[in-house]
Amino acid sequence: MLGLFTGTMIFMKNILLFVTLLLITVACNKKEDTSYNIVKYNPNDKSCQTSPDELFSSLEIIPLEGPEDVIIDTESNVIYDNNRFYIIDAIRRKRIDIFNAQGQYISSIKAFGRSGNEYIGIDHVQLLDSLVAVYSCHNKALYYFDINGTFVKKEPIQYAPLDLLKVRDGYWGYVGNAGEIPARIVKMDMKGKIIEKYLPVSKIIPLTEESSVFIPYKGDLLIRETLRSDIFKIDSTGNVHTFISFDFGRYNVPRSYFENNDPVAAATKLMQSDIAIMDRFFVNDDYMVLSVDFQMADDSDAAFSSLGICHRDKWKWLRSEHRGVLSMFYSTTKALTQKSALIILSEAQPILDFKKVYPELVPEFNHNTDNSFIVLCHLKE
Repeated sequence: MLGLFTGTMIFMKNILLFVTLLLITVACNKKEDTSYNIVKYNPNDKSCQTSPDELFSSLEIIPLEGPEDVIIDTESNVIYDNNRFYIIDAIRRKRIDIFNAQGQYISSIKAFGRSGNEYIGIDHVQLLDSLVAVYSCHNKALYYFDINGTFVKKEPIQYAPLDLLKVRDGYWGYVGNAGEIPARIVKMDMKGKIIEKYLPVSKIIPLTEESSVFIPYKGDLLIRETLRSDIFKIDSTGNVHTFISFDFGRYNVPRSYFENNDPVAAATKLMQSDIAIMDRFFVNDDYMVLSVDFQMADDSDAAFSSLGICHRDKWKWLRSEHRGVLSMFYSTTKALTQKSALIILSEAQPILDFKKVYPELVPEFNHNTDNSFIVLCHLKE
């Protein structure tokens, strides 16, 4: 999803400066006597760090093969369904390239433009009834395409939030903190008219939401937002609960940030802080997965991210920097399959660097290609 952003905040996302890392005595995992779990994680505590061979049974490397114009950006999002990978480049090329399970190119949806059957931007992609539904906030519509990339129909809606999820009886929309209405989440009817509002807004300047905030889960809806440490749940009766809460110690975004009456001052102060950014959250019947980026105020070389994996109520964490042996895991996780494989998009060199240290996890693969690779990381029981 392309969320609300400013040049200042995008700059903060990419420019990370040096700070001396302080150890804090926070437990890796802790279940509080509350109605939800509070997971405490200190990324600087070595006792909280897990090695890849403790998390993964094997890695499957899938080279992506296609025409010369199909150049896969590793910043793209990925949907996996029915033995197909849908790779969504919503930022640069504004298209969706479709590959089979072996990485062979099938087709593309490339309807960026201003005609009646074209979208201005890609803000959410959903698979519905064997069709690919592309939501464009600017166009206030969903555009449906078949597997061959052929346009099928356009579905206008009355209200256009930043992110949109179509469900059986209407839509869920993410408004964020844009100030249009006093809620971050709205429920809409089949015509796209707002019928319910959830979660109050804050006077903040948000970072870009790199992926959808919506995670459907067992008839409920989970909500993940970049700068918040709580995953919320809206249940089938419309009640809101805290599903799980993360405590990153010194990296927590201060509560005062969300209460500041001066959003510019709040954003400026946030830029000068070390913070945790919850980038993606996935859940299936067996696992929960959180990808979190840690931004440093003083040095770009100190940038790192962590991959949290929960199985049978126990969390394990893999920390990675943007250089080095584990760089292929640095903010690259895109999806979790129902068969418990994490999907990563990577170029060849980070995979080769990882293979030198963990040869038992990575099979031989053809790395003589200029395109990117799908990496399926099969989670251990």
